[in-house]
Amino acid sequence: MSDARVPLFWVDAFCEGPFTGNPAGVCLLDRPGSDFGMQALAREIGLSETAFVWPGS
Repeated sequence: MSDARVPLFWVDAFCEGPFTGNPAGVCLLDRPGSDFGMQALAREIGLSETAFVWPGS
C-alpha cells in the first residue's frame, strides 16, 4: 500500500435495492498491506465496514 492511490468502491451491503442496506468500503489492493496501513485507511474512509481484496485472497 505504498502507492497513495487505492481503488475504492462504496457499496450498499445487505440490501435489495439502491440506497438501502449498510454502506461498506471495498479496497482493491495488489497485495496485502500492513495491519497498521489497512487500519489507517479504513479509519480514513470512515465507514463501519471496510473490506480489502487482493489477487488470491
